[in-house]
Amino acid sequence: MTSMSFLLDLMGVLPFKEILCWFLRLCSIIFPRSTETLMSGSMIGLLKLMRLAKLFRLHHFRQMWRYIYHQFPRKSRWVHLAKILSLLLFTSHLLSCSWYWIGTQSSEGWVRRLYKKSKGDDQWFDKYITSLYFVYTTITTVGFGDVVANTTAERIFCVWATVLGSFLFGVLIGSVPKIMNRQTEACSRYTALERNVKEYLHEHEASLLLL
Repeated sequence: MTSMSFLLDLMGVLPFKEILCWFLRLCSIIFPRSTETLMSGSMIGLLKLMRLAKLFRLHHFRQMWRYIYHQFPRKSRWVHLAKILSLLLFTSHLLSCSWYWIGTQSSEGWVRRLYKKSKGDDQWFDKYITSLYFVYTTITTVGFGDVVANTTAERIFCVWATVLGSFLFGVLIGSVPKIMNRQTEACSRYTALERNVKEYLHEHEASLLLL
C-alpha cells in the first residue's frame, strides 16, 4: 500500500462529523455567546457534507479493476466493457441523487409537485426510480415531459446533465469499437504465437502437454 492509498483510507474512515460536533461542544463551553453563530444552518449543512469524506475510499475500485485485469487477461474485452458500464451506472446514481436533492429545496420543485400527498420518506424508492428515470431520459434523449424542471436550479442542473451526458456517451461510443478492435488484434497475436510454439514443439518432437 502506498502512502497516498493510506492517506485516502485515513480520510475515508476518520469521523469528521463527530470530531466537528465535539469541537463545537467544546466551543459552547468556552465561548457560549459565539456558539450560536457557529450552530447556524450553514454549519449544520457542513456537518452533513462531512459524510462525503467516505468517497475517498472509492480509490479501492481502481485496484479492484487492476486485479481483475491480471486475473482474466483473455477476458479483458468484457472487463473493459464492465468498467465502462459501472462508470455509467455510478454517474447516473450521483446525478439521480443530486436531482432529487435539488427538487426538495423548493416548494415549486418537481418532488413537491409529483408527490403532494406523500409524507416523509414513505415513497423513497419510487422517488429514486423517478429521479433515475429522469436522468437517463435527459442524458440520452430530450426527455418525455412527465418529469420537468420547474425552478432555476433544476433548469441549470438539466443543462449540465445534458452536457455531461453528451460527453459521457461520446466517450462510451468511441471506446467500445476501440476495445473490440484492440481485443481482436490481441487475439490474433496470441493465436499466432500459440501456433509458432506448437510448430516448434512438433519439430522437436516434444509433448504438446507442455503448452
